[in-house]
Amino acid sequence: MRYFSYNEPTEDGNIVVTVSEDEIRKNYWPYWVGKLKELGRWKDSYTFEDCLEHWCITHWAWESSE
Repeated sequence: MRYFSYNEPTEDGNIVVTVSEDEIRKNYWPYWVGKLKELGRWKDSYTFEDCLEHWCITHWAWESSE
């Protein structure tokens, strides 16, 4: 299982949030696929790894050892 962390802004600064690959698959994958289909940009060759890369770029996330 892989984990990914990113900085979440708060009123007092930032906190580091860590989520599992499974959480991203459950919560972001359906949204990502739906958006690409809605925009007419979906390709059957896309994989979860493509989605995960997009999620990491969007959140400025890094793979964590947690």
